[in-house]
Amino acid sequence: MSRGGCHSLARITHGRRPRTAESLAWLLGWSHRLTRRLRRCPGLRILTYHGVCADEVADEAWLPPHFVTRSRFMRQMQILAELGHIAHLPDVANTLRNDQPPGEPRFAITFDDGHACTLHHALPILGSYGVKATFCVATGHIDSGEWFVSDRLRVLGTLPGSVKAGMPPQLQGFLDSPGRSKHVPHDELKCLVEDSWGLAVNWRGSRLAEALRPASWGEIVALHQSGHEIAAHTVSHVILSRETRRRREAEIVNSIRKVREKTSRCDTFAYPNGGPGDFDEQDIEVLRREGVAYALTTTSGYCTRPLDAYRLPRTSVGLGHDEPVFTLEMSGWLDKRRRRQQRGDWA
Repeated sequence: MSRGGCHSLARITHGRRPRTAESLAWLLGWSHRLTRRLRRCPGLRILTYHGVCADEVADEAWLPPHFVTRSRFMRQMQILAELGHIAHLPDVANTLRNDQPPGEPRFAITFDDGHACTLHHALPILGSYGVKATFCVATGHIDSGEWFVSDRLRVLGTLPGSVKAGMPPQLQGFLDSPGRSKHVPHDELKCLVEDSWGLAVNWRGSRLAEALRPASWGEIVALHQSGHEIAAHTVSHVILSRETRRRREAEIVNSIRKVREKTSRCDTFAYPNGGPGDFDEQDIEVLRREGVAYALTTTSGYCTRPLDAYRLPRTSVGLGHDEPVFTLEMSGWLDKRRRRQQRGDWA
């Protein structure tokens, strides 16, 4: 990469006070150390996206922080193409499993959940680079078209205070501290949200629906037919460790079998939330029994040899990933910090 190219990746917008990560990215880019580190990537880096939305909704309070805008996603794919090769996950994972190191930095793109907006905004960009991605879908939401509980919770949290005052106190607690919702069984939270969801009817608009609705099976099957991989992500997007053993096994098995029913195969599974303590060896044994070859976490890092096929690390990308932070993330400089942050979330 040229001096100008490296500098462009790490520049900081004039007039804005940089964050620490941005400052570090700029300094590393200026000295070429960042580019050299990226060229020495020890393996495959898998990226996790959730939704790719229209730029016009970027500042909406209801937009999930793990979404990215179309223009930012386009720039991120350009950066990856400049730094190495964007590979199809099944191809490069099989290469690593067979003990063959990649010849250059490799990146693979995955999308969790199954939001329809991703298909509309990301697919044309992926196509322009000839990239095939892995789409990990929560099959129950694709069946029903029902919005994800976490998305509805976020929408309820943006309603006027006078409206929220009529909600149950327990739900108000989750609206004030959304992270707490991850520590309760899925159905308990779902009942609370559904009881108050009618209060949001006057605030639901077409832009919100376009961003948050799940895709249909017709759209998912079309993805498969065009060469993208379809993976399972449970039925109801439950965090496995928050459920009974019987429920978590059903969520894994039924989602895998549904994907196979619709596409004829399902080799990959993604753990919802996917951090330390969200799944265990018994869940992995269910995946083995069902013939799943790979399982994806959300623990940041490289996939290196020897490959732990049921704990593949992934790097999550969201609204906070502007150019400097994204480039720094791809270099591996933030991996240890991300793992510490994740462990802290579940302490």
